[in-house]
Amino acid sequence: MTHVVVWMVAWSGPIGLVNEDKPAVTPAEIFTRSADAMKKARHLRYQAHYEATAWISEFVPNIEGTVVMGKQSPYKIDTYTAKVSVKPKDAESPTPIDAGCDGDNYFLIDAKSKTVHRDMDPGVLGELGSETRRVILADFGKPQPYDDKNEGKTIELVGEQTIMDEPCYEIHIKGGDPPDVLWFISTRDYFPRRIVRLRKNQHDEPGSTQLTLHHVEIDPDVSPSAFAPSVPEGYKQTDEFAQ
Repeated sequence: MTHVVVWMVAWSGPIGLVNEDKPAVTPAEIFTRSADAMKKARHLRYQAHYEATAWISEFVPNIEGTVVMGKQSPYKIDTYTAKVSVKPKDAESPTPIDAGCDGDNYFLIDAKSKTVHRDMDPGVLGELGSETRRVILADFGKPQPYDDKNEGKTIELVGEQTIMDEPCYEIHIKGGDPPDVLWFISTRDYFPRRIVRLRKNQHDEPGSTQLTLHHVEIDPDVSPSAFAPSVPEGYKQTDEFAQ
């Protein structure tokens, strides 16, 4: 069931503090609760489902799999691992990808060639490996989540939707790049469950990308070595870019 409540504000200041004993009722308060929840967690694990629609699907693949995230490094580089399948529209079948970053060096483990590609340049991930960055929840790793969502934009609390059995607030942000973004943030733990980015091409045709997070685990037990895996026996390591 969808409950529709429209609350629209022009959001031009920083996210502030809210009383956690009261339910979040405005978009700014919801984002504040969400930011606070993400700052408290060290790690995040979830199943990701990413898809594009209309003209965007011509050059953006579908992606599905497991993502584990940590916090950004001092260099503001995301820390994550992604074991996913990537399927461009013209591909007959998806390609398995095992990639990530330890906050300093990016890596891709190529089981077919028994090679670990590792370098500080994200280009080392190769074309398909680079697509894993589409399924990370970048705000989770930031010292200040949502720091780019509070300047000169209009936000609207549309109501509530259920995403994969998770009740969520639906919030519409207008005035950014892309011009329209829908955030679906859990009413229970305040972690995002879906992010939809809406765009139009030069012919004014609409298209979108959608990242859905499900089976979300907040602060799971994650070894630091998970983000910088050792080279498996029988594999070689190189700083050459993956193909």
